[in-house]
Formats: sequence, structure tokens, C-alpha cells
Amino acid sequence: MAFVQGGAFTLGEKRPSAGTVVAVTGFCLDLTEVTVGAYRECVASGACQTGGLICAATSSSWKWGGERTALNCIDYVDSAAYCAFAKKRLPAEDEWEWAARGGFS
Repeated sequence: MAFVQGGAFTLGEKRPSAGTVVAVTGFCLDLTEVTVGAYRECVASGACQTGGLICAATSSSWKWGGERTALNCIDYVDSAAYCAFAKKRLPAEDEWEWAARGGFS
């Protein structure tokens, strides 16, 4: 995980005349995606489900990926369940956009 320093920015648009200015307090964010292996641990514990992980015959990491492959085809509910299992949380929309824009300190 990395600490993302807080700051203020215009949510949704890079142009100052559009969108809403929001302030984000500092938070931590994982540096890598959740792997198939990490999610398998969650499933084995009973905290996570697998029913929605097959999105297409050739694109689901759950079906075709190795343990170190980034997990895909996961919805919000299953993502939140994994985060609870890992004692973490999903970032809020403004946190995610701030980090995606380079808000790292």
C-alpha cells in the first residue's frame, strides 16, 4: 500500500470551470491489483463468492489465470467483500479520481 496525500481538485473535469471542487484527505491505496490467489484465499475462508467471476469464456482470470494473475470480472459487492476480508476498503469516487490523476505524495 502507498499513502496518497490529500488535496483539492475539480471532480469529473480537468477544466476549472466545470465540475465540483472537492477536498480529499490522505488515505492508503494498494499499489497492485488483487490476484486470483489472494481472492482464492477469501473464497476458501467463506467470505467471498465465485458465482459472478466468469464474464466470458476467454477473458476471466478466475477460470484461465494463474495465482499471480490480476483478478477481473468482479463486481462491487464481491470487491467490497474481499476488502472486508483483507481488512481494507474500496476507495470513494473522489479518492479514486484523485489517485488516478497522480495525487500520490
